[in-house]
Amino acid sequence: MKHYLYIIYSKSLDKFYTGETSNIEERITLHNAHAIKNAYTKAANDWKLMLSFPFKDRTEALFLERFIKRMKSKKFIQKIIDNPNLLFNIRQKDNPGSPEASGLEVPLTNPETFVSFFLFLIPF
Repeated sequence: MKHYLYIIYSKSLDKFYTGETSNIEERITLHNAHAIKNAYTKAANDWKLMLSFPFKDRTEALFLERFIKRMKSKKFIQKIIDNPNLLFNIRQKDNPGSPEASGLEVPLTNPETFVSFFLFLIPF
């Protein structure tokens, strides 16, 4: 079953949210209607879709969702929105679920170090 990684943005909170779903339109409606109990997105009702990226199955979408959430970086998310092809490089690695799966041989002692190094590799 086809799944999607999605990134939504709330202008009122100035925050991004990353998730995965098989139905993007329905999921955004649920976020804005506060229908998801104890959800992070309950704090606003102006969530807008910034990016959707298709996958062949839920496993791939979950891998990238977790990868992005581990980065905890607005700059990292904005880079992905600006250049979704970055997701191809990340998802092609063999070790799903770990930030090291990006293929960068950088010790991940600090997520900010990893993000800085990763952003360094991205052409502007």
